[in-house]
Amino acid sequence: GRLGQSLFRAGLDLLTLWALALWGAGGGRRGSPLGLCPMEVLTCT
Repeated sequence: GRLGQSLFRAGLDLLTLWALALWGAGGGRRGSPLGLCPMEVLTCT
């Protein structure tokens, strides 16, 4: 249904934002829109 598609697209958006956050954290902490993310804590201590 439409609800399922909406949730699926929202999930993809969240995954995309998360991927961008991780990529930003890899390039520089200031590039991460989430500020602090688990991968950053593990890799950029």
